[in-house]
Amino acid sequence: MQARSPNPNNLLDKRAIDTVEKMSLAFGYKNYELKIIDWDIINAMVVSSKDKSTIYVTKGALEKLDDNELESVFAHEFLHIANQDFFT
Repeated sequence: MQARSPNPNNLLDKRAIDTVEKMSLAFGYKNYELKIIDWDIINAMVVSSKDKSTIYVTKGALEKLDDNELESVFAHEFLHIANQDFFT
């Protein structure tokens, strides 16, 4: 799986940045990294350690989900972080 850092000059990437920052504030969690996977499917996941979490979202999710759906996706991923579901 190849993932890239979001480009704030790309509208879809900027949408991801803004939405994940909004959810970060809501959950009070700032120690994360956002990565974009250039796949057309709708998916997201998080990989966490005790030090940092990386949130992955696909280009398909950014293209096909509305704002409320995208917020829900990121909220779901932050819940995994909060619950320490995927700590390595």
